[in-house]
Amino acid sequence: MNEGNHQGSEKKKKTNRSGKYNAYKWPTIIMITGLILSFFYKYGDMIFEDKTVPEAVTPEIQESIRETQEDFAQERAVSMVEKTIQPVELFLQRLAENELEAVLSQIVEPSYQSIIRENLDHPLFEQLIGAEIAEVFYPHRGLSLVAYCLLVNKETDVQAIVGVELGQIAYIYADDWNESQEDIEKYESLLEEIKQNED
Repeated sequence: MNEGNHQGSEKKKKTNRSGKYNAYKWPTIIMITGLILSFFYKYGDMIFEDKTVPEAVTPEIQESIRETQEDFAQERAVSMVEKTIQPVELFLQRLAENELEAVLSQIVEPSYQSIIRENLDHPLFEQLIGAEIAEVFYPHRGLSLVAYCLLVNKETDVQAIVGVELGQIAYIYADDWNESQEDIEKYESLLEEIKQNED
Protein backbone atom coordinates (compact mmCIF):
# COMPACT_ATOMS: atom_id res chain seq x y z
CA MET A 1 0.00 0.00 0.00
CA ASN A 2 2.85 2.19 0.64
CA GLU A 3 4.01 1.63 -2.87
CA GLY A 4 0.71 2.72 -4.34
CA ASN A 5 0.68 5.89 -2.33
CA HIS A 6 4.20 6.50 -3.31
CA GLN A 7 3.44 6.13 -7.04
CA GLY A 8 0.38 8.31 -6.74
CA SER A 9 2.31 11.05 -5.05
CA GLU A 10 4.97 10.85 -7.77
CA LYS A 11 2.31 11.28 -10.46
CA LYS A 12 0.96 14.29 -8.61
CA LYS A 13 4.42 15.76 -8.40
CA LYS A 14 4.99 15.22 -12.13
CA THR A 15 1.72 16.83 -13.08
CA ASN A 16 2.32 19.67 -10.67
CA ARG A 17 5.75 20.25 -12.19
CA SER A 18 4.47 20.24 -15.76
CA GLY A 19 1.69 22.59 -14.70
CA LYS A 20 4.22 24.96 -13.18
CA TYR A 21 6.26 24.97 -16.38
CA ASN A 22 3.17 25.58 -18.51
CA ALA A 23 2.24 28.45 -16.23
CA TYR A 24 5.70 29.99 -16.80
CA LYS A 25 5.57 29.51 -20.62
CA TRP A 26 2.46 31.61 -21.27
CA PRO A 27 3.71 34.93 -19.87
CA THR A 28 6.93 34.49 -21.83
CA ILE A 29 5.06 33.76 -25.05
CA ILE A 30 2.79 36.76 -24.51
CA MET A 31 5.77 39.07 -23.82
CA ILE A 32 7.65 37.92 -26.93
CA THR A 33 4.52 38.30 -29.05
CA GLY A 34 4.00 41.79 -27.62
CA LEU A 35 7.60 42.77 -28.40
CA ILE A 36 7.29 41.53 -31.98
CA LEU A 37 4.01 43.38 -32.49
CA SER A 38 5.37 46.59 -31.01
CA PHE A 39 8.46 46.29 -33.24
CA PHE A 40 6.28 46.00 -36.34
CA TYR A 41 4.07 48.82 -35.12
CA LYS A 42 7.06 51.12 -34.68
CA TYR A 43 9.25 50.07 -37.63
CA GLY A 44 6.75 48.41 -39.96
CA ASP A 45 6.48 51.48 -42.17
CA MET A 46 10.19 51.40 -42.89
CA ILE A 47 10.22 47.65 -43.51
CA PHE A 48 7.19 47.46 -45.77
CA GLU A 49 7.21 50.89 -47.37
CA ASP A 50 6.99 51.33 -51.10
CA LYS A 51 10.48 51.75 -52.56
CA THR A 52 9.64 54.33 -55.22
CA VAL A 53 12.09 56.47 -57.13
CA PRO A 54 12.41 59.99 -55.67
CA GLU A 55 11.04 62.84 -57.72
CA ALA A 56 13.47 64.68 -59.94
CA VAL A 57 14.45 68.21 -58.98
CA THR A 58 12.54 70.72 -61.03
CA PRO A 59 14.43 73.03 -63.39
CA GLU A 60 13.34 76.03 -61.30
CA ILE A 61 14.95 74.57 -58.19
CA GLN A 62 18.10 73.66 -60.13
CA GLU A 63 18.33 77.23 -61.43
CA SER A 64 17.82 78.63 -57.94
CA ILE A 65 20.58 76.40 -56.54
CA ARG A 66 22.95 77.40 -59.36
CA GLU A 67 22.27 81.13 -58.82
CA THR A 68 22.81 80.80 -55.07
CA GLN A 69 26.11 78.99 -55.60
CA GLU A 70 27.27 81.63 -58.09
CA ASP A 71 26.32 84.45 -55.72
CA PHE A 72 28.17 82.76 -52.87
CA ALA A 73 31.27 82.21 -55.02
CA GLN A 74 31.21 85.83 -56.19
CA GLU A 75 30.86 87.16 -52.62
CA ARG A 76 33.71 84.92 -51.51
CA ALA A 77 35.92 86.12 -54.38
CA VAL A 78 35.18 89.78 -53.56
CA SER A 79 35.97 89.13 -49.90
CA MET A 80 39.27 87.47 -50.83
CA VAL A 81 40.25 90.37 -53.08
CA GLU A 82 39.39 92.93 -50.37
CA LYS A 83 41.53 91.07 -47.82
CA THR A 84 44.39 90.95 -50.30
CA ILE A 85 44.18 94.58 -51.39
CA GLN A 86 43.89 96.10 -47.91
CA PRO A 87 47.55 95.74 -46.78
CA VAL A 88 48.81 96.70 -50.25
CA GLU A 89 46.70 99.87 -50.34
CA LEU A 90 47.95 100.82 -46.87
CA PHE A 91 51.50 100.09 -48.05
CA LEU A 92 51.09 102.44 -51.03
CA GLN A 93 49.38 105.12 -48.93
CA ARG A 94 52.13 105.12 -46.26
CA LEU A 95 54.79 105.00 -48.94
CA ALA A 96 53.36 108.21 -50.46
CA GLU A 97 53.20 109.82 -46.99
CA ASN A 98 56.79 108.69 -46.27
CA GLU A 99 55.57 106.83 -43.17
CA LEU A 100 56.10 103.27 -44.32
CA GLU A 101 58.38 102.29 -41.45
CA ALA A 102 55.67 103.18 -38.90
CA VAL A 103 53.23 100.56 -40.23
CA LEU A 104 55.60 97.79 -41.23
CA SER A 105 54.66 95.61 -38.25
CA GLN A 106 50.97 95.84 -39.19
CA ILE A 107 51.13 95.13 -42.90
CA VAL A 108 54.34 93.18 -43.50
CA GLU A 109 55.04 89.63 -42.42
CA PRO A 110 57.64 89.55 -39.60
CA SER A 111 60.19 87.59 -41.63
CA TYR A 112 60.09 90.20 -44.42
CA GLN A 113 60.13 93.36 -42.29
CA SER A 114 63.91 93.42 -41.92
CA ILE A 115 64.39 93.25 -45.69
CA ILE A 116 62.15 96.29 -46.23
CA ARG A 117 63.73 98.22 -43.34
CA GLU A 118 67.22 97.66 -44.76
CA ASN A 119 66.06 98.90 -48.18
CA LEU A 120 63.82 101.87 -47.30
CA ASP A 121 66.06 104.13 -49.37
CA HIS A 122 65.91 101.82 -52.41
CA PRO A 123 64.84 103.61 -55.62
CA LEU A 124 61.96 101.15 -56.09
CA PHE A 125 60.01 102.64 -53.19
CA GLU A 126 60.30 106.15 -54.61
CA GLN A 127 59.28 104.90 -58.05
CA LEU A 128 56.22 103.15 -56.60
CA ILE A 129 54.81 106.39 -55.13
CA GLY A 130 51.59 106.96 -57.04
CA ALA A 131 51.40 103.36 -58.25
CA GLU A 132 48.05 101.62 -58.52
CA ILE A 133 46.95 98.03 -58.13
CA ALA A 134 46.46 96.90 -61.72
CA GLU A 135 45.55 93.29 -61.02
CA VAL A 136 45.02 90.82 -58.21
CA PHE A 137 45.54 87.16 -58.97
CA TYR A 138 45.66 83.82 -57.19
CA PRO A 139 47.92 81.43 -59.11
CA HIS A 140 47.20 78.41 -56.93
CA ARG A 141 43.56 79.03 -56.03
CA GLY A 142 42.53 76.64 -53.29
CA LEU A 143 46.02 75.22 -52.84
CA SER A 144 47.83 78.22 -51.44
CA LEU A 145 47.00 81.19 -49.28
CA VAL A 146 49.26 83.47 -51.33
CA ALA A 147 47.75 86.14 -53.56
CA TYR A 148 49.64 88.57 -55.75
CA CYS A 149 48.99 92.21 -56.60
CA LEU A 150 50.51 93.78 -59.68
CA LEU A 151 51.48 97.37 -58.92
CA VAL A 152 51.95 99.70 -61.89
CA ASN A 153 53.14 103.30 -61.95
CA LYS A 154 52.72 104.57 -65.49
CA GLU A 155 54.52 107.86 -64.75
CA THR A 156 57.78 106.18 -63.73
CA ASP A 157 57.20 103.09 -65.95
CA VAL A 158 57.70 100.75 -63.00
CA GLN A 159 55.88 97.63 -62.05
CA ALA A 160 56.19 95.34 -59.06
CA ILE A 161 54.41 92.27 -57.80
CA VAL A 162 53.52 92.13 -54.11
CA GLY A 163 52.80 88.74 -52.56
CA VAL A 164 50.21 88.78 -49.79
CA GLU A 165 49.90 85.88 -47.40
CA LEU A 166 47.34 85.74 -44.58
CA GLY A 167 46.61 89.46 -44.85
CA GLN A 168 50.25 90.62 -44.73
CA ILE A 169 52.81 91.45 -47.37
CA ALA A 170 55.18 88.53 -47.63
CA TYR A 171 57.17 89.24 -50.82
CA ILE A 172 58.00 91.98 -53.26
CA TYR A 173 59.19 91.14 -56.75
CA ALA A 174 60.50 93.83 -59.12
CA ASP A 175 63.32 94.64 -61.50
CA ASP A 176 66.50 95.67 -59.62
CA TRP A 177 64.87 94.71 -56.28
CA ASN A 178 65.40 90.97 -56.11
CA GLU A 179 68.95 89.80 -55.77
CA SER A 180 68.63 86.01 -55.73
CA GLN A 181 68.24 84.08 -58.96
CA GLU A 182 65.27 82.26 -57.46
CA ASP A 183 63.41 85.53 -56.79
CA ILE A 184 64.20 86.84 -60.28
CA GLU A 185 62.84 83.63 -61.84
CA LYS A 186 59.74 83.83 -59.65
CA TYR A 187 59.15 87.44 -60.75
CA GLU A 188 59.47 86.48 -64.42
CA SER A 189 57.14 83.49 -64.04
CA LEU A 190 54.52 85.66 -62.31
CA LEU A 191 54.73 88.25 -65.10
CA GLU A 192 54.29 85.45 -67.63
CA GLU A 193 51.26 84.18 -65.77
CA ILE A 194 49.72 87.68 -65.78
CA LYS A 195 50.20 87.85 -69.57
CA GLN A 196 48.52 84.46 -70.00
CA ASN A 197 45.56 85.56 -67.86
CA GLU A 198 45.13 88.68 -69.98
CA ASP A 199 45.01 86.65 -73.21
